[in-house]
Amino acid sequence: MNMNHLEIKHLLREISSINKKYEGFESITGENYNVFRILKVDTNEVRMHSAFIASLLDPSGTHGQGDQFLKHFLKTCQINYELTDSLNKSIVDVEVSGKNGRIDIVLKLSSGDVLVIENKIYAGDQPQQLVRYKTAYPECHLIYLTLTGSDPNDNSITNLELNTALEKGTDFITISYKDEIINWLIECRKVATNHPILRETITQYINLIKHLTLQNMSTQNKTEIIETVISNPDNIESAQNIFGLWPEIKLTIVGKLKDKIIEVASELNLEVDFDDIQLGKRNSTFWFYKEGWDVCFSFSFAKELERLITGIQLLDGEKDIDDELKNKIKNSLIHLGLGQEYNYGDWIFVSDFDIWEETEWKDLLNEIPEEIKKAVAKMYALLIDVLK
Repeated sequence: MNMNHLEIKHLLREISSINKKYEGFESITGENYNVFRILKVDTNEVRMHSAFIASLLDPSGTHGQGDQFLKHFLKTCQINYELTDSLNKSIVDVEVSGKNGRIDIVLKLSSGDVLVIENKIYAGDQPQQLVRYKTAYPECHLIYLTLTGSDPNDNSITNLELNTALEKGTDFITISYKDEIINWLIECRKVATNHPILRETITQYINLIKHLTLQNMSTQNKTEIIETVISNPDNIESAQNIFGLWPEIKLTIVGKLKDKIIEVASELNLEVDFDDIQLGKRNSTFWFYKEGWDVCFSFSFAKELERLITGIQLLDGEKDIDDELKNKIKNSLIHLGLGQEYNYGDWIFVSDFDIWEETEWKDLLNEIPEEIKKAVAKMYALLIDVLK
């Protein structure tokens, strides 16, 4: 295909004009206002999504609707139960810790059945994660929840000791925010029709899920863009070319962060280094440090472009520091609020850098350097205090 740059520019201008028109409509109707995004908890798996879902599933929750939301969830997940049975004595727990790991949601039904939900927004799978959960609750209904219904990694479902693997449909099921959770929430909203505050809170959460799963564009907006594209064969070709280039466009945007990151290091009076992997690719890393330090402030793409993690690492992998100091460092940083904290490789402290997922691509070059600067400054202040 020959790429006509003038045709592409013309198509982009038309689509931009359509989007701006509908942005005006959304401002009038208030659709852009979302309390979860404003509070910047929209991608937090534990404090936001697991907690909110569990609150609706809990028959004794403050929503006051008994087991109605729970029954709709079971129906959505095609989990059988006696329709005449009351599930009001079911118990829901979030972040259940044990020797087999920390489980996002554990739901113990009045009937004796157990549901275990592993909730993934952007975090990656841990080694033998679902295997460990199934070991903890052998007879449970194991549910793997992601934004789009993707399957768990092989390393999560493979039992290395027995050389066996969990089977989808038999040992676990996959559901998505995009389909099952939104459909369930719509049913919950119907139940809450006569309870305005509850109804509108659920609506806000539905809108958040639509945003995270890229479904928040209005039907009218989509239709007008589609009609514009298909109205002219040249537009169709241009749209194909733009779509094909999008991954490279995103990598190019991230690549332009490099000079800004160097500026951040200079402003903080720190050194910064980058590895040889293209910035934005999986495992590409940059780190801030001072000469003579044993540790550094690292940022690494745990998943290409979509997920950035940050924390403290040793500068020299062959060196080590004593466990007492490691624990002091970890405990001092654990309440920073950068994102979900967890164990990862040889990192002394690591958490998701949530602001990365929350930032629109159009704002990336303006907002991310400043957020990186704030995060490093926070870690630096706490680290200096620990090392005194």
